[in-house]
Amino acid sequence: MIKENFKAETTLRHLALLGEKDFYDFDSSQMKTQLVDIISELKACRRKHLLEQVRKEISEAERRGDEESLKSLMEDLKKIMEQK
Repeated sequence: MIKENFKAETTLRHLALLGEKDFYDFDSSQMKTQLVDIISELKACRRKHLLEQVRKEISEAERRGDEESLKSLMEDLKKIMEQK
């Protein structure tokens, strides 16, 4: 967990530097458009990751025959699928 947090922090710092380099001459309208696009992309990546994780957990619950967990995971999957 600590290693993942360090990696995420390092990545964010790197992105901040790239952002300063690539977007320094944008006006506020262009910056807003870029931020909306980036946020949408991040949300899509997070959703994809969650879907993969829940599908993996569903497979494991099916293998174990754990109907209670399976029902809960299917609800989680439904909620993720409904997200925009």
